[in-house]
Amino acid sequence: MTGVILRFDDISVNSNHQLYMDLLAVFLRLKVVAIWGVVPFNSDKNITYRKANHASFIDLLNKLREGGQFIVQHGVHHSISELNGLRGEFFASKAEEEMKLLKGKNFLKSLGIECQGYMPPAHGASPWLLDSMKSVGYDLLTDGYYLRCVIREGVRRIPQQIWRPRVIPGLVLGSCVHFEIDSIDVPWFDEFCAKNHSYILNPFDLKYEQEGKLDVLIALGFKFLLWLKRLR
Repeated sequence: MTGVILRFDDISVNSNHQLYMDLLAVFLRLKVVAIWGVVPFNSDKNITYRKANHASFIDLLNKLREGGQFIVQHGVHHSISELNGLRGEFFASKAEEEMKLLKGKNFLKSLGIECQGYMPPAHGASPWLLDSMKSVGYDLLTDGYYLRCVIREGVRRIPQQIWRPRVIPGLVLGSCVHFEIDSIDVPWFDEFCAKNHSYILNPFDLKYEQEGKLDVLIALGFKFLLWLKRLR
């Protein structure tokens, strides 16, 4: 199967909401559905692109919901630290992680947003993240180096192996765009989506299979390639 999954990270009260509105207009015109990672309570200065605007943040979320987009919770505060050599948003215990995830989930729900799953900041996961997710009612995680959508420990996994969207025959690729800092703009997506429309996968329609040994080996291979790239 050939396909690409579009994903956008770091949407918060401090984002350029009009930029995302312009992008959404393109997707609605072309009937494209993407994954949108929303930070409930942003405290990360690295993604604080402008002064907080709560009204336009809520307006954007409503437009995404009304437009049938795939919204997921992207961390809680997007506060990045390190744990066992990994970067991510980590908490002192499983109990704290569950409490914070639920707080973020309930906040977005109070705005009328029912998140489809969870997107961990910086792609880092605690040893107990899957259990914490299931405890607060999430059974979908948007991360992993697989080449297909899998189910692991009762949690559906949407892969993310690349950053800039592209189509490669025979592969299902999940992209990861930080729209306000990446060198990709609205016209680029307009052209890409028009050209590759038949290959853009709707996250609501994805099919999942139980994780197998080959999936694990492929994921490890991707991690190794990324490690080699860092060494260079």
